[in-house]
Amino acid sequence: MSHSNLLVPFTSQDHPDISQVGGKGAALIQLTQLGLEVPAGFIVTVNCFQGWCTHLSNSLTWRRLLDTDPNDRDAFTETCDDLKKSAAELAFDPPFSDQIDRAYQRLGTKTVAVRSSSPEEDLSGTSFAGLYETYLEVSLTDLNNAIRNCFISCLDARVFLYKHHHGLPLNFPRIAVVVQTQIQSEVSGVLFSLNPINNDFDEAVINATFGLGEALVAGNITPDSWTVNKLSGEIINFRLGDKGGKQSEIASLSSRQINDLIKTSTVIEKSYGQPIDVEWAITTDQLFILQARPITSYIPLPKEMMTAPGEPRILYMDESLADGITISGPVTPLTNDLIMSLFEMLVRYIDKDMTLYTPAKNGFVFCSGIRIYTNMSYLMNWVNPKLIAKSKRPIDQTYADILESSDLATYRKAKQVKVLTKLKAVPVLLKALWVSRGLLSAVIKAIFSSERFQQEYQAGLEYFDDFLNQPAPEGLSISNLLHHYYLPMAKVTLKTTAPALTLYILRGSEALAGLINQNSPRQLELSEAIISGSDDMVMEMGIRMYELAQLLPADALQDIAALHQAIKDETIDGLFLDRWQSFMTQFGARGPLEMELAQPKYADDHLLVLKQLAVIARGSQTFDPRIIHERLKEKRVSAYNELLGLLTIKKKKKLTRAYNTLCTFERSREMPKHHIVQINQKIRTYLLKQAECWLATGRLSQRQQIFELTIDEIEQAQKSDHYDLLKRLGERDRYFAQAKRVRHFPHAIDSRGRILRPLGESIEGQLSGTAVSSGIVSGPVKVLHNPFEKDVEAGDILVAHTTDPGWTPLFINAAAVLLEVGGELQHGALVAREYGKPCIAGIVNLTSLLTDGQMVEVDGNTGRVSLLPKSIADSGDSQPQSNSQPIRS
Repeated sequence: MSHSNLLVPFTSQDHPDISQVGGKGAALIQLTQLGLEVPAGFIVTVNCFQGWCTHLSNSLTWRRLLDTDPNDRDAFTETCDDLKKSAAELAFDPPFSDQIDRAYQRLGTKTVAVRSSSPEEDLSGTSFAGLYETYLEVSLTDLNNAIRNCFISCLDARVFLYKHHHGLPLNFPRIAVVVQTQIQSEVSGVLFSLNPINNDFDEAVINATFGLGEALVAGNITPDSWTVNKLSGEIINFRLGDKGGKQSEIASLSSRQINDLIKTSTVIEKSYGQPIDVEWAITTDQLFILQARPITSYIPLPKEMMTAPGEPRILYMDESLADGITISGPVTPLTNDLIMSLFEMLVRYIDKDMTLYTPAKNGFVFCSGIRIYTNMSYLMNWVNPKLIAKSKRPIDQTYADILESSDLATYRKAKQVKVLTKLKAVPVLLKALWVSRGLLSAVIKAIFSSERFQQEYQAGLEYFDDFLNQPAPEGLSISNLLHHYYLPMAKVTLKTTAPALTLYILRGSEALAGLINQNSPRQLELSEAIISGSDDMVMEMGIRMYELAQLLPADALQDIAALHQAIKDETIDGLFLDRWQSFMTQFGARGPLEMELAQPKYADDHLLVLKQLAVIARGSQTFDPRIIHERLKEKRVSAYNELLGLLTIKKKKKLTRAYNTLCTFERSREMPKHHIVQINQKIRTYLLKQAECWLATGRLSQRQQIFELTIDEIEQAQKSDHYDLLKRLGERDRYFAQAKRVRHFPHAIDSRGRILRPLGESIEGQLSGTAVSSGIVSGPVKVLHNPFEKDVEAGDILVAHTTDPGWTPLFINAAAVLLEVGGELQHGALVAREYGKPCIAGIVNLTSLLTDGQMVEVDGNTGRVSLLPKSIADSGDSQPQSNSQPIRS
């Protein structure tokens, strides 16, 4: 191979090829092309190391590494170390080594900085920050060794494990190396072009220290820190750091230097088209840019949600976290569109001229493609936010706290909705009441003719079950299929499930809350016990899964693949098989992340159930949900009788009515969602069948791509064979790719990216939220960002952002549950109460503040989480200490 194309100078005018120069090298070429002051240098390209890679990838050590489970950290690291030892013996051939020396000499510098530049590093999806080696003050004599050592760093176990964690293939790494003139910096640091604390696009954060910046980047010192308004240049916040003892009493940057950094970063950010972080250095009052890369961990906004810098901001509230959808990460466009279409049908039922599909800045509700939002700035002109907060609190404590504790004045539209405009809404409201007369009539019937309504309620549920068991007509378009399923569901909802749920809330749970003394701890405990012990559908699903696990031999779940095959072949125990088929009939449409159409359900992927059964089986010796549930049912009765004795005669009658309502309609809480997921399973099957057809004709390249489309796009493709689906997917803007990397979306974000969080008291060593299930337990933390991430072992404190019914089996082993999102009526709280487990919801930044293995005490009575001393965590005692009881006797 010719050596002429193996070294690429920063001054190259060609568009950089990331596959050869890596992310860092490409950035340095682009920064130089922008005319910025970048220390001169060159890149040793990926092709340079091809011979080394071929030699190592053919070795027995590499083959042994591929056969080693990355989850076995010790063995995996040991094999990587052996591979690195082999790489240390490699050397460049003399002609190429001489070429590197000549390139170094042309720089005219005494020393250089040598850094890795992987094709996978510093890209939008992955950062690899801190995983590769950097060498400073490298002389000509040491240059070849430094380049080789940078190459060796790509074989480090941390690099492979990072790839494994992010789902990247563990193929042989590819790397380039940057050789850059060493700047003898007087001041150096890092600039973030958005505020990483609150995600504000109009604020920059600068960290700076005297001398070289490696100690700052490594986190070994506390730098000076400025938060700057990028529009006005105003210093919003300044913190003087110790800077490792270097002139710690003096700020390392002047106002002029701060302004220069802001102006330069703005140029770079505009070129990248997204927020960036910049490494920089100053020497003899000259600013040099050492590196720039996209920020990978921020919350993006689509263009239609953004206002221009300096314009009045709009506040958006995320509606996908707790109400119905219950997914904190990205939701596919088709799932969101399906949900919007369902509510669009309801709106059009009231008024055929109304629509939910309004622009983000000028409507109540809209879809960004990835999330469903409410334009709170617009809504606040119609409804008092405190009323919204009150309605949200039972489901989502954090949502309510944000509305009640934040200064919302800046988000109110300057141009208020005119009285005449509001009056125009009156006919629509009257029409809505008229259309809803069936619901109102059913509620009235349920109140005054309870027995008759119960009969109609059961008949309605049976009718819908029979309807779902009938196949849909052949050849329906996607829109006709939705009407086929959604209209009967709307009928059942209007006449049965919605009235029953309304009755359960108004004459059941809320009536009960209004009868008790809210200042009496005992009456509060009795009230919680009355609400618990119900025969809820989700509770039944968890118990049925537990029973399935108990029917299997002890070793059956050790080989899940073999068990799965035995179920398919029907060669397993007959009783288990009968219960398995019964479970699939009733709950096959459910599963983790069940509202996401792209996510397989239990009936689609039996391994989802079997993996959860395996986890349940490991902890079933210490917890039997059937026994707990029976105890709660008994305590429910005793709590009712005790509370009856504490109330006045007038309140006794109301309590009896509330208690009977709760017992009669307790399954109505989950029934509307159960119907939706049943229909969604039918729609999912239809979509996958359609995707197979388009896959066979080349209109899609992957089956799952159908979930990235909208209903209208699918409809258009069904009408015309010339409609280019792959082109439509390729036209998706950068927002979709960026948003798919977000792990958890925030409750509230404004039109310049600023995240709002509730204001609350902070106590050192404690976290606080809302107590939604009583009891006190201590144990080790297990943080899960999704229900598939890891197993929850007996005694773990389950920590999650939010949960849906598919998480229920994980609650069986958990000693307690902590949630960022939720309230007393959200799924996590309901299941925790039914299992008699302490639960606290609405803890801000919970999944970031706690780590696996950390010992905590969960007080479900007060809503406090105490961080226990490290000595307790290190003692090895991971057994939960509990006095969890719904009622103290």
